Amino acid sequence: MPRLTDIGDSEALDNRYARKVIVYVEADMDATIFYGLAGTGIREYLEFKVPTSLSTGGNAVKNEVVQRRPEYPRIFGLIDGEDAVKEGAVDELLSCRSAMFQLAGGADGIIFLGHHEAENVLLIHGDLADLVRRDQSIPKSADMSDGEIDERIATVVRHFFHAALLKYASMTLNYRTNVLAPETGCKVIDSARFLASDDRKAILDAIKQGVQQEGVVDWMDLVDEVKRTWKVVRNEYVRARPDAARCSRERMRLADGKSVLKKLARLSASDPAKWNNHLLETARNKPFARQFRDDILTLTRATA
Repeated sequence: MPRLTDIGDSEALDNRYARKVIVYVEADMDATIFYGLAGTGIREYLEFKVPTSLSTGGNAVKNEVVQRRPEYPRIFGLIDGEDAVKEGAVDELLSCRSAMFQLAGGADGIIFLGHHEAENVLLIHGDLADLVRRDQSIPKSADMSDGEIDERIATVVRHFFHAALLKYASMTLNYRTNVLAPETGCKVIDSARFLASDDRKAILDAIKQGVQQEGVVDWMDLVDEVKRTWKVVRNEYVRARPDAARCSRERMRLADGKSVLKKLARLSASDPAKWNNHLLETARNKPFARQFRDDILTLTRATA
């Protein structure tokens, strides 16, 4: 029999009677990507859902899990790795070598992706260079050499990797000093600013001025934290095997993934959603997909 408190709450009833593991995610596209990676048959044991509230994003997922997990402990949330930084765990994201991770002492049932966000998985494992090469809507893409295509992608990734490091530093410093609103960060550090311009010096000058006007964090403290996080990233790949390819993958893992795809799509008349679908078709057949499936089943204790 359902609890009286569940009557009228169709979501609670659906979750309870499905008897599956329920994993709330930030958006419909995230659910599509995660189903693709988890592979055939996963729906028998586990369901990815978006929050029932009108809002989306990491906070909406956390709120859904906090609300529903006490009554149904098979409920979890899988959110962007970026959200771990908001909780002061930037080093955990930077050093992550798994598909996903949890924070010791963190919110019960919350799992973080081991990438900046879901789109980063597509960047690394979806054969992006081949997509750019074959997209005929990109001017002269068919005439570009492999090296030229790789450099175009690398340039965009570096741009948004630097954007991510600034965001990480801002959120980390704000977490340490502004405990009453630890997720705010510096509002002047946003993706739109980096999408609008490739002039890094002009962007940094504008951000510096904005940071000083906001007064949320000190500019030099922000610069020092960016340098520190870059050293953490560099030490991780140098320790394992110092090579350019590994460094490139780390940038792809931690860059602002959505913005990378948007920026590359702007070079053509392509629909970013079409790119996502193509990249997912490739990524689902890569070894990472198996790692993702194994990790989500292990952390949620689902049976498959």
